[in-house]
Amino acid sequence: MKNKNILSQTILSQTNKFTVSQIISMTGVSNVYVSQTLQKLQAEGLIMRVNKGKPQLWKVMAAKDSEASKLNVATRFEYIRNLVDMVIKGVQPSVLITGQPGIGKSYIVKSQLEKAGKVINDDYLQISGHSSPLGLYRLLHDHRDAMIVFDDCDSVLNDDISKNILKAALDSYDKRWVSWYSSKAEQQDLDPSFEFTGRIVFISNMYADRIDQAVRSRAFCFDLQMSNSEISEHMGNILEFIEPKVSIDLRKEVLEYLKTIQDKFRQYSLRTLIQAIRIRSYTVDTRKDWKSMVQVLACEA
Repeated sequence: MKNKNILSQTILSQTNKFTVSQIISMTGVSNVYVSQTLQKLQAEGLIMRVNKGKPQLWKVMAAKDSEASKLNVATRFEYIRNLVDMVIKGVQPSVLITGQPGIGKSYIVKSQLEKAGKVINDDYLQISGHSSPLGLYRLLHDHRDAMIVFDDCDSVLNDDISKNILKAALDSYDKRWVSWYSSKAEQQDLDPSFEFTGRIVFISNMYADRIDQAVRSRAFCFDLQMSNSEISEHMGNILEFIEPKVSIDLRKEVLEYLKTIQDKFRQYSLRTLIQAIRIRSYTVDTRKDWKSMVQVLACEA
């Protein structure tokens, strides 16, 4: 069973306290197997139980002691690819990817969709920006069988009505019923209740601990947080795909310089690399001091 292969990683990616039922909801793995895995990870000193009563409440050990901290950047992104692939193939109905902006969350989802031969507006919908609760309900109602990618649509996560609608759509149960009983739905010829059989990939710049636990518990959830040095490592892993019109030698030169000043940036991201590469490309002919220009970028970022 493929879900079992990533069960330990799912457990170790939890940033807040969690229960057995929450892990079961996220992975679809049986109660017995989840309990056995928890006991194994506890014996390895990677997690600990934090209460004596029921339900059992667990937490991952401090990052410096946990297995999650030993996963290198490439492994973490490969894990996200696997989660997205499970949604694409219908193994899992939903995944929630959270974390700091500009580190490649959207890029990795898009690349996985392209790898699977999926075409936007034909095989999946992409929703960005703001959505009202009724707008969200209509979207799910009219596209109840579709795969939907929510990218930078955090307003949904901040509205109580939207969160309840999203919880119903994200759930891992065989039947997912979404409901809206109001005159507004009737006026717009919307069914007051319908079965949602589609799949959802939700990408958010919010950190996982700021998202309603009930929302997070209904989907595979991975909170991607990286230090500046890890972001530089990720830049190196995907450098061949960034600004491909610029020579690889110039791109490597820029990345090596960024590594020396990475801690000067308040917001260090893939956008930093793209902007710095463009500056370097511009200075090839103008012979301007590109490093000074990047230094200014660091002060502004």
